[in-house]
Amino acid sequence: MKLLLYTKSIYKLYTQLGWKRFFSLVRSKLLRFLFEKKKTRESLFPATTGNFEYSLWLQKYFPRESDYEGMKEVCKILAYKPLVSIITPVYNPPITFFKEAIDSVLAQVYENWELCLADDASTDTEIKKIIEAYRKADSRIKVIYRNKNGHISDASNSALSIAKGEFVALLDQDDLLTKDALFQNVLALNQNRSIDMIYSDEDKITEDGKLFSPFFKPDWSQESYLSRNYTCHFSLYRKKIIDSINGFRKGLEGSQDYDLMLRFSEKTDRIHHISKILYHWRTHNNSTSLNAGAKSYAAVAGEKALADALERRKEKGTVEPVSGYAGNFNIRYALKNDPKISIVIPSRNQSGYLEKCLNSIFEKSNYKNIEVVLVDNGTDEEKAIGLIRYWKEKEPDRFVWLKYGIPFNFSKLINFGCEKASGDYFIILNNDTEIISPDWIESLLSQAQRNEIGAVGCMLLYPDNTIQHAGVVLGVGGIANHFMLGEFSESTKHYCYLKLTNNVSAVTGACFMIARKKFKRVGGLDENFAVSYNDIDFCLKLGKMGYRNLYLPYVRIFHYESKSRGSDMSPEKKIRLDRESEMMKEKWKDLIDNDPYYNPNLSKSRFDFSLNV
Repeated sequence: MKLLLYTKSIYKLYTQLGWKRFFSLVRSKLLRFLFEKKKTRESLFPATTGNFEYSLWLQKYFPRESDYEGMKEVCKILAYKPLVSIITPVYNPPITFFKEAIDSVLAQVYENWELCLADDASTDTEIKKIIEAYRKADSRIKVIYRNKNGHISDASNSALSIAKGEFVALLDQDDLLTKDALFQNVLALNQNRSIDMIYSDEDKITEDGKLFSPFFKPDWSQESYLSRNYTCHFSLYRKKIIDSINGFRKGLEGSQDYDLMLRFSEKTDRIHHISKILYHWRTHNNSTSLNAGAKSYAAVAGEKALADALERRKEKGTVEPVSGYAGNFNIRYALKNDPKISIVIPSRNQSGYLEKCLNSIFEKSNYKNIEVVLVDNGTDEEKAIGLIRYWKEKEPDRFVWLKYGIPFNFSKLINFGCEKASGDYFIILNNDTEIISPDWIESLLSQAQRNEIGAVGCMLLYPDNTIQHAGVVLGVGGIANHFMLGEFSESTKHYCYLKLTNNVSAVTGACFMIARKKFKRVGGLDENFAVSYNDIDFCLKLGKMGYRNLYLPYVRIFHYESKSRGSDMSPEKKIRLDRESEMMKEKWKDLIDNDPYYNPNLSKSRFDFSLNV
């Protein structure tokens, strides 16, 4: 009987999923089972540690020897073959790791390179012997020996002084390049010769050669970069720009690469991202890849690099390290003035939610130059009407009651409220929210006041302190969804994403700030999107005009939208949703398919930065 029931349940699953998805599921379950058996794991996935997802990803996507042979053939027909100078400062490296690093350069598919080694007065006499042996074996290896130890910035500049390449690339003395690292960079340059800087994805490698902890990065994101050095490895720079900014700065050791990129990006925005693993970052007891505390001075140097960047850019602000997570920061910009902020809230009935919302705004907010513009869409609940009248009487100069009795259209309600509002900045806010952070308005304003910034959103939490919103990702779970949906608010997944300021394609209309002039410039919310996607469409319009949208982690608000609500969609509502979905696909297909702030190697069905396997 049990066997019959089991067979029926399998058949039911097969019919629901279709044969392709069914067998994919069976394969995944089988591989996971085998992976959990140590001997089988070591035979099936010899190059990885115990990360099942990453093991599957490597099996599916990492190049094989036949792929490298094909790349060699492509190299023969490349129209543009620039010399690339690989810069490696050297000081008493572990000998085995040092040899493997050099061997990874010798193994490159693309051959027009030079390896510029700067020995920073190593005290281990074996190091010079190894360097000389490699130098004699391959004329592309160039060496400069420093008489006095000057630390990594001076050593890197010494390596730069002997570099002749049009581009320079950075390689640490104990890390590894993939065989196609240079090839992929030069291929990108053949497709666009105006590129000035290229960075790639990376992972880590254990002392015994196991790969783990992949970092699949977004495309160039200026505010995300101000929160941490995410370009890191493998990075290629146009040398004439490196020379123009005088290379590496002494005194920034430990974060010298971060400081270099901050200054480099002030000279050019032609920055390209390759969504491939091209670098293996070595982990051992003294490496920052394994232990950020191994070089605590690096975090101090990173903070100084950011403070110096703000000064150069003439932007007043403070750099705040993220407590407990060295090398991660948030920047708080000083307010330029004290503008009036209009908080536009569309509402109908729901007195319980509205009371919490209004109480929290007026009682918890530090910022006082505000007006609340309540756009009343047909409230007929006696308690809600009484509540509105209470606030109108209590805050006659800071509470505006607008009646707008139309069939529900979120975009029209917001546009109407903003038209009547008198503030220089708008906060669009749902009526089922409750303020947690007293400095929420000035925090949003500190970014929204910057000329290049569009919509500024925040962390919205369910009542159980899990994530309702931390920025919107396109193409995941359909048209769009929320990063880290349902995760605990203190999660440090994906390199502390939730704790850091991040560029995003869009933020939710449940709470964001926008300057009035920018709101008007893009024409407000598109009223064809009556219920769904109006906020996302609005943010994408901002992006198209060159503005950057942001998620701020330190502004926290409760959003009482039901976490577990099921579908209550009537046929009429479904028709409208389908229509608005098709409008989005037609209007923004390219961005939905390829969100620049998300990596194509990450899942399109989950919101927690899981891998696409």
